[in-house]
Amino acid sequence: MKKPVWIVVANASLARCFEHSSFTEPLGALATLEHPEGRLHARDLEGDLLAHTHKDDARRNSFAPRTAPKQREREQFARQVAKFLAEGVEAHRCRGVVVFASNPFLGELQAQLGDGVRHLLLAIHALDLTALPVNELDQRVKRALQPA
Repeated sequence: MKKPVWIVVANASLARCFEHSSFTEPLGALATLEHPEGRLHARDLEGDLLAHTHKDDARRNSFAPRTAPKQREREQFARQVAKFLAEGVEAHRCRGVVVFASNPFLGELQAQLGDGVRHLLLAIHALDLTALPVNELDQRVKRALQPA
């Protein structure tokens, strides 16, 4: 049996992962990864950051570049999604990967992908499809994967 293509539909707070076996089969759910901090406002994230900064500053001797809280949260979630994909690729569970993700999360995710996943990337789309029901998502994915 032919290995499926993995489809990832993601934004900064949610990644829905599916497998696509053929054009006649519906998408099969693999996993849902959630990162609720991705929905928080920067001011809420900064409040948490300030609580930790005062303790940490006394021990820190060097200056670290300041990363915006929203960007830091996107990077953290992108690492989590990339790790999930890498584990699947390393276990030979798929023959390809297609990513649909919102901007700027798409850039963060691409930066975290390892060589194994990069070699199996079939397509990348800057679209946030996370809110679509599975039947509509299935139709959109099939349209995107059809040869031109």
